Order: sequence, then structure tokens, then C-alpha cells
Amino acid sequence: MDRRSASLLLLAGLVTGALSTFLLPRAAQAQAPFADPVEYESLKREGPEEDLTNLRKLGAEGWKVAATVEVDGTTKRYVLMRSRR
Repeated sequence: MDRRSASLLLLAGLVTGALSTFLLPRAAQAQAPFADPVEYESLKREGPEEDLTNLRKLGAEGWKVAATVEVDGTTKRYVLMRSRR
């Protein structure tokens, strides 16, 4: 794609995006669902048995595992989330 075609494509996208704010009905914008507030917690991974025990206990409290991350390249943690009460 040459430079002129890319510029025209970008311009068309910008114009479409700008017009969409006027073309969408206000009712549709107002009905967009709002996400429930959530809270996050992290749990250091210890070992399979300890992790399972801790995750079951936290799961009963409404926590769910959102991700597993490494901190400093060595320490692994679970990132947990739940709806704020």
C-alpha cells in the first residue's frame, strides 16, 4: 500500500469514527452496561497442596483466579478478583 492510500484509509476511519458519535442513538449509549466494581488480591504460590487449600478457601469467599504472574522472575503469585460487596 502506498503512502497516499494509507492516508486516505486513515482519514476515512477518522471520519467514520467521528460520525458514529452522532449517528448512534442516545438510548443505546445510555443502556451500555456498567461493570460491577471489583477488588483484587494476590496470593503467593507455595506448593500444589497449599495452593489448592488456599484457593478453595478463597473461592468459597467469592474470589476467582484472574491471572498467574511472576514477580522478580522467581516468585509466582495468583492474582485474584471478586465483585466488591
